[in-house]
Amino acid sequence: MIRCLFFILLFNFFDLFSQTNLTIEAAEQKLKSLGDIIISDSSKEQRLKSLREFNLLLEKTLRQNKESFSYPFDSVKTLSKISSPDSKFRVYTWLYFDDQKNHNHFGIIQSQDNKIIKLIDKSKLIRKAEAIKLEANNWYGAFYYKILHKKYHDKDFYILLGLNSFDKHSSKKIIEPITFDEYNQVYFGQSIFKGKYKNNYRIIFNYSDLEHMRLNYSQKCDCIFFSNLYSIRMIANDLPRFLIPDRTYNALFFDEGYWIEKENIDLKTIH
Repeated sequence: MIRCLFFILLFNFFDLFSQTNLTIEAAEQKLKSLGDIIISDSSKEQRLKSLREFNLLLEKTLRQNKESFSYPFDSVKTLSKISSPDSKFRVYTWLYFDDQKNHNHFGIIQSQDNKIIKLIDKSKLIRKAEAIKLEANNWYGAFYYKILHKKYHDKDFYILLGLNSFDKHSSKKIIEPITFDEYNQVYFGQSIFKGKYKNNYRIIFNYSDLEHMRLNYSQKCDCIFFSNLYSIRMIANDLPRFLIPDRTYNALFFDEGYWIEKENIDLKTIH
């Protein structure tokens, strides 16, 4: 038994070693295969095994290949990879869901000089998330799809837009400010909103998983626009599973270092 276990561990070691020396093109194909298994395989054990391999391979590929910062990874459809408009950093996010359709989010931030910051999802444990600043090891996980960059008085302002597939009944769309200190440590959340969100470090919209809520950036109006939500049961502060978009929109406009909300935006100004 011990001899058998030794050879299994030895095989896994050499398999892992060979993966770390893959070309970036070969690593991309391996990540694609693993990502497909994570999302679609019926076996929980196989999904978890593939997730561990995916996480390790992606991190090593980024660390060992300087060209990875600009490499598209186009075939890895399960991986979000978005770069800041000023090309100072790149954010990778992906997710895993269990048999009850609960999701766990994973993330890596890669700087232009190839520093890697791993993000640890604690969204299920964080209370009053709108009101606190968070760090890489205490991240409100999301699958990000947009980065915005603004400047005011030579200060950089970055915003991430993302989706947190919270549970089988509800999802969350997130407007997440992101900052870096002089040591290149990352922080999530910033007091840069005015109006009804003036006390928020981030904005989170929690809604029914049966509906699609819109949250995105419009180049036409240079604004972040989002669906308004209402309760189908006509109950104030109702459960998220009963909140759906009402086909009206509000928007945030950047002005002198703050994002300011305007209500009931005409769709013609967005598209």
